[in-house]
Amino acid sequence: MKAARWTVLVTVVTLFAAGCTDAADPTSATSPSEGVRIDAAQATDVPVSDKWSVQVPPGAAPDGATMSAELRDPAAVAPAVLDVAGVQLLEAADVTLSSGQPKQPLVLTYQLDQPLPENSVLYVVHADGTSEDVLAAADGATATVPSEVLVADMSPDRRTGTVTVDHLSLFQWFAGASTNLIGRFTGQRADPPNCPGPYPPWMTQLPVFLDEQNAPMRVCVERDGKDPDTAVVKIANNRGGYMRITSPVTPSWAWQSMFGADIQTWQFDLAAAALSGFGVPANELSRSWLLPPGAQVHIGFSRQAVADQNPLTIRGRLPLLGAVGGAVHHAINAAADPSSQLLMLGMYGVCAQSASAAAADNFDAAGLAQASAQYIGCVLDDPDHVVRYLKGKISADTWRSMERAVGQAMAGAVQKLGWLLGVGQLAFVALDLGATFALNATPGAWTITLYPPLPRAGGSGGGVRAADLAGAQVPSLCGHPAGQLVDGKLPIDNPSAGFVSLVLEPSGMVPGPLLGDVTGDGLRDAVVVAECSTGGVSWPMHLLLYGPGPKLLSAVDLGPETSLEHADVTGLQAEGTDVVVTWNGYEGAGGDPLIFSGRLHYEDGQLQLLDAGAID
Repeated sequence: MKAARWTVLVTVVTLFAAGCTDAADPTSATSPSEGVRIDAAQATDVPVSDKWSVQVPPGAAPDGATMSAELRDPAAVAPAVLDVAGVQLLEAADVTLSSGQPKQPLVLTYQLDQPLPENSVLYVVHADGTSEDVLAAADGATATVPSEVLVADMSPDRRTGTVTVDHLSLFQWFAGASTNLIGRFTGQRADPPNCPGPYPPWMTQLPVFLDEQNAPMRVCVERDGKDPDTAVVKIANNRGGYMRITSPVTPSWAWQSMFGADIQTWQFDLAAAALSGFGVPANELSRSWLLPPGAQVHIGFSRQAVADQNPLTIRGRLPLLGAVGGAVHHAINAAADPSSQLLMLGMYGVCAQSASAAAADNFDAAGLAQASAQYIGCVLDDPDHVVRYLKGKISADTWRSMERAVGQAMAGAVQKLGWLLGVGQLAFVALDLGATFALNATPGAWTITLYPPLPRAGGSGGGVRAADLAGAQVPSLCGHPAGQLVDGKLPIDNPSAGFVSLVLEPSGMVPGPLLGDVTGDGLRDAVVVAECSTGGVSWPMHLLLYGPGPKLLSAVDLGPETSLEHADVTGLQAEGTDVVVTWNGYEGAGGDPLIFSGRLHYEDGQLQLLDAGAID
């Protein structure tokens, strides 16, 4: 009978100044060259090195069978994990059982030099193949072998880890810290898009979007250099997950940095299949885009398209599956490798439906952990399925030119995804994702609104302009008397008495003025945030409504609706003639904020705040 052989890689991922253990020298470590004779009537301990061993229980192999081990260079067997930050490869060995596969489960035991930190996990990734299979796959010569992840049980002193396996295969030991994994990708910030040109001449009402360096989407708008009547909306993904961007209409044109100018049909088909996994229906695929971390999409809209929508609102979202994809994207370094970028589309096409609630927008850490395990497990169970899927989507000539590179990328991805899945369960559950994904409930953070030109009325010049507000009248705020602003601020003789000012440009998370028809008369009004303080103490923000002139029409104090010391506006979003406002309420400078939302509605000469309350 042909002997069953498998390779065991012992690898520790160290994210601390001191490593968990020291690497063994594969040339000096001992291994039983003649093999250990198995006693079928009792347990047999087979040493692989001075740090780890295999326990063979009674009845697992016939009496007289032998198990032997020959140490290998781990870097040669698992080169893909060498560029994963903090990875330390320890040991690898080809182990042979002369009688074939064991009839009873075996136990792998590994001894660490130091206790495994509490926020770390020791685990095994094992593939259904030998070291020769792994090396051939890494070279792109053969299909990548399936893998799965087994988390080790730790002894009370956290120095000894054990894993039970029921068949012989390629094993890889890892230990990884469970903290900061998600933060490394959700905290990513991208360069903003560049819009050096002016707005289209018909865009007399400015577009509305959250213009801030920490906004999930960095946005700018300009006219098309080849067609001045077309508005170009440029969006950059400012988070580490995959976003979906959707327009209410099919645009004049769109460009994605992921594909470049000369997009091929097969690229569009792969992206469409991935978007379907995000829950995008078939009738929206021509006006939806998948945006990887840091990538951009530029979308051209005609004046007529904007006028027909009145207004036209583009929406973005970072759903559950996008967060899972972000972790995978960074683990396999897809941003720097075109073959790995292609693999991401293939993985979404094959495994998106395996992740629970893939299209959900509201999710918690436990849901993310579950979806990640299902999604990554799908890839590891049959990695060649992803390669076959890509081959079926891409033309034969094109595929021949990339087949080897894709195969090599897939082999590396399998090793890195095993590492990710092993620490992922703890990482996803341990981290509070509430703050990172709270903007999913903030309308202004995920929308871009374009408006058609407003009709002009006699002497009104079309309505309020943002520049006019710098000298506008303000009501009595924070105990200061009403007055006229100078350069956006109320003149106050004694600076220590406090201040009153309007936020005329986006500042931090506070939006600039929202320009639109709020009163329903067809003219451009302005809703603007007012800040004020008394004696160095900041009060809750106010929202002021101005009509043409500009004329102060009404004001709303957010304090009574917040019942907290501070209320800071974070978003203003037009919905018809109403305005959705979001704000953070908190106590003191270091208090944990609550997110509030409400709807501004103008009726009978008064601006009203309706449906106000904290967002769950």
